[in-house]
Amino acid sequence: MKKFFTLFCIGLCVEATAQNKICKFDIPVMHNVYVFSENRNHTIIELFGERVPTQIMNIMYVTNEQTKNQTDSLCKVGQLGESIFIFPHKDASRTIRFCNDREYLVALVNKMELRIECK
Repeated sequence: MKKFFTLFCIGLCVEATAQNKICKFDIPVMHNVYVFSENRNHTIIELFGERVPTQIMNIMYVTNEQTKNQTDSLCKVGQLGESIFIFPHKDASRTIRFCNDREYLVALVNKMELRIECK
């Protein structure tokens, strides 16, 4: 019970800090960026909150629940290191960013409501 409560509290903290957080990049490392949205017309500033070097990222759009479930499964088994997870929102102040797989995993474990943005 104590472990559950601790994970729950961590999840609340992650949820609060994930929104509008700016992710810092390790320049020599290639990052996979998972964007959970049907809309593929987001600007880099809308996605990341600032201008970032696009040469060090591989942007992949997750556009349906099946692909989201596959991504979630890979994260749960630790195969998405050096990844960033972005849940864009029409209101940029409500965009949710997870800067690494550990933050996203905590949100998944705590069953945080994360939805794919529809057009």
